[in-house]
Amino acid sequence: MTLPHTLSEPTPWPIRTTRGSVTVKDVNQMLRADELTVVHHDDTVIRFLDVRYTLTREGLRVVTASGAERLFARHDVLTTHVRRKAAA
Repeated sequence: MTLPHTLSEPTPWPIRTTRGSVTVKDVNQMLRADELTVVHHDDTVIRFLDVRYTLTREGLRVVTASGAERLFARHDVLTTHVRRKAAA
């Protein structure tokens, strides 16, 4: 599946969250992962491809290349696994 753009390119948003707008600058300061795996306490697993993420006191915040945002509460995430492709 090809997404319309990557996060390194200009994006057609900020998106609205409970904390306000997420700007392109905010997203570019987040960590990047080619694959992010989130394991929950009930052993459910969610995998994301080509995302930006940050782990804070609030929890895990994930922004996909298409601009969708997910926030997982800190008590909901057991562990995360990150993969990055080697630099070419």
